[in-house]
Amino acid sequence: MRTILRIIAAVVGVTAAGLSGGCASKQSPATTPDPKVWLIESYTNGTITARNDGKVYTATCEGHRILKADQLVYDSVPSFPCTMAIEGVGTSAEPITWDTDFRTSPLVMGKGPGGSLVLRRQDIIETFAVKSVTTAH
Repeated sequence: MRTILRIIAAVVGVTAAGLSGGCASKQSPATTPDPKVWLIESYTNGTITARNDGKVYTATCEGHRILKADQLVYDSVPSFPCTMAIEGVGTSAEPITWDTDFRTSPLVMGKGPGGSLVLRRQDIIETFAVKSVTTAH
């Protein structure tokens, strides 16, 4: 009889612990995205739409490039379309910072020279000429 009572007490204790904290709701990071992260919303006919820090950027693909060691972006011949942007629709890209290690980086995005946008993963880079910047709703 004592064994049965111990089992019942253990079950009640586990159930109470689960109800008090183990089953508490958690907010998904996807429901409150970091405003510093870039969200690639769409890519249509060479035009990318991306969100970052309360703004929506619309920009035209200038080309997809694969860089060689110590090669500058505009020293390489671009190809089209911007396949990383196409594959990245609906995903997030980490912001480019001074500390970004392009040799091992995940997909990163940020502002480039002359007000352009840059999408990069390791030695693959795509550049975009910004057409418009609006405030996100």
